[in-house]
Amino acid sequence: PTIGDAAHAEFYNRYHPYINRVVEKQLNVYHDKKNFDDLTNDIVLKFSTDSYKSFKNIRCLSSINGWLYVLVKNFVLAFVRLQVRKDHLQKQYVAESE
Repeated sequence: PTIGDAAHAEFYNRYHPYINRVVEKQLNVYHDKKNFDDLTNDIVLKFSTDSYKSFKNIRCLSSINGWLYVLVKNFVLAFVRLQVRKDHLQKQYVAESE
């Protein structure tokens, strides 16, 4: 395994349960549970590859959790907005084709 693989595994083991809870909470707010597992995995993969190095040296776990909470919340919000936009465009396309 490479260093990147080890960092990803460490990130996954440490933060996946926390990210999972935040995603579930946010999706409950938006009433969209159907994409829960895929979205959680996308977020873990993105943050483990892009962000792990940037907060690896933060000593306080609550700081990391707070930082992750905001990032995950924003990621979920962007996802929900995209889904709403896609649904709207699909309905518009169906209405125009009738």
